Amino acid sequence: MTERDEKELGEIARSIQALFSRPEHQGPVIDQPSASGANPPDYEVGIAEEPGVSSDADVESHGPELLSLDTKTEGDFETGEAPDEELWAADMETGAEVEAPDEEVAEAVAETGAEFEAPPGGSESPGGETEAEFKAQEEELEAAGAETQAEFEAAGTEPVVPDTESDVPETDFAAAEADIAEPEPEPAPSAAGVREGGTGADAEVPLSEMEQTLSDATSRYLRASRDDREEEQRALRSAVETARSARALDTIASNLDILLLQASGDADVEKLAGDLMDEDVSARMAVALGRIKDEEKCGALVQAYTALGAPLTKAIADVLAETEEASARKTYVAALAAFGAVGAQAVEEMLKDPRWFAVRNAVAVLGGVGEPSAVEALVETLANEHPGVRGETVASLAKIGGENSGLLVASMLGDSDSDVRCAAARAVGALKVEKSYKELLEILKKGDAEAVIEEVLRALGALGDPSAVAAIEKQVAGSMFKRPPKGVRIAGLGALAAIGTPHAVEVVEKARRDKDPEISSAAAKFLAGG
Repeated sequence: MTERDEKELGEIARSIQALFSRPEHQGPVIDQPSASGANPPDYEVGIAEEPGVSSDADVESHGPELLSLDTKTEGDFETGEAPDEELWAADMETGAEVEAPDEEVAEAVAETGAEFEAPPGGSESPGGETEAEFKAQEEELEAAGAETQAEFEAAGTEPVVPDTESDVPETDFAAAEADIAEPEPEPAPSAAGVREGGTGADAEVPLSEMEQTLSDATSRYLRASRDDREEEQRALRSAVETARSARALDTIASNLDILLLQASGDADVEKLAGDLMDEDVSARMAVALGRIKDEEKCGALVQAYTALGAPLTKAIADVLAETEEASARKTYVAALAAFGAVGAQAVEEMLKDPRWFAVRNAVAVLGGVGEPSAVEALVETLANEHPGVRGETVASLAKIGGENSGLLVASMLGDSDSDVRCAAARAVGALKVEKSYKELLEILKKGDAEAVIEEVLRALGALGDPSAVAAIEKQVAGSMFKRPPKGVRIAGLGALAAIGTPHAVEVVEKARRDKDPEISSAAAKFLAGG
């Protein structure tokens, strides 16, 4: 397109704009979307009324003119005729608004569209390039593409050429945000790494490796000569501190057990074990002690523990105050009793504990220690409201012994609880409290619970007073209308055999021929001195 053509085209466009801006020549009116942004269901095209066309008849009368306008416009598009140059020239010279009839407006629009149609065959394109030039450029691009493809094939890769919008990879904004998101905190050391917890660098050492290191250090120290112990002691202390930092308290406790069991009275080894034991480790040692079922092993360990003194007795007393398990209670009581006076001191505060079973456990320890000085403290527990505490106190007094203890237990033969009365009868027999003789006979006369009668009979047998044979024989034989319980009969036979008077032995001999095999067996045993 030449410079002149471009200039004329611009003038035409301005003229058309001026024509369409006049009210009487409004062009097609298209309904716009509503202010809310929603489009109407269908766009409607409306034509403003033309001057002089006021009815359907007028439209029919103008029909030939409109038809000729359509025909002329189509012809202009086909032939590419230029618009009336004189008309537009006049308009450009004067700058006046040209009011053209509808036919002329349509013709101008059609001619403008014709200017933009693709040129035929050898005509010039808008850019001034011929079809041959377009073809040459296309061939050059194909050749360049072939060369690029060959380069990618040589490199073993495939070019990425998006042909359509759908081929263009979309940016994964979610993934990008995840990449720059704040990293999650590292997980805490697992239970497999550190069995008993702990933090810090030492806690990251696997416990199995830590156990092995501590075990090796313990073994090397025990094997070392006295001259080499100092270096091995430093290594052992270091291994213990590493385990302590990781809270591997059970591991430390088990290694201290090994040290003490193999110390064989070596004061240096026992002192080192005491130095390595702190409050937390001693608590673990005490708990582990209560779990040992092997009495021989438990006894050996308790004996080894006595070298550690008060720090360990406190730990054992603390777990004893909390436990109600019979086997663990028995172990802890025996352990504290093995410590002697130190063990007794460890439970003094427990005597004031509001929990009855804690007081009972402390009383049991005092009885195990057997110190006469404990009798004074036990006087108070005899008055404890719980029968379990009173019964345990009677048993502890029987273990301590002495005249004062005898008098105290005899006073409990009339306790309101049958279990306490049983304990009292058993205690007076063990302590041979002669002053309780009359009271024991009175119990047989008045009667009591079967278990109490059995213990009273045994007590009388222990006292050995021949004057009690008649009362005892009555409990064995019973009456014509009532036969005594088997347990009472056996206890009476045992008492008669213990007293040993001729008549007492004769009664036992007769019982050996009893129809009840248990009675006969028990009588034979008593006669044999069993």
